[in-house]
Amino acid sequence: MVIEGFSKTGCIPITTDSVRQVLKWKGQKDCHLIQARPIRLRFYLKKAKLYSFTPRIRHKHYVQSYD
Repeated sequence: MVIEGFSKTGCIPITTDSVRQVLKWKGQKDCHLIQARPIRLRFYLKKAKLYSFTPRIRHKHYVQSYD
């Protein structure tokens, strides 16, 4: 099930080679709607390799966990 506003078609592609990238979606200011909830990511690559992925939160503030 795709979370509304966070689909493949709404994702802004990353086209650079860098160790630090921020995922962004069209129409979404940030990822706070999906923060602190279980999600599953799918990566679509064209002529690329994904060596690692580490999710991080850019803003330092407390968000209640619902575990």
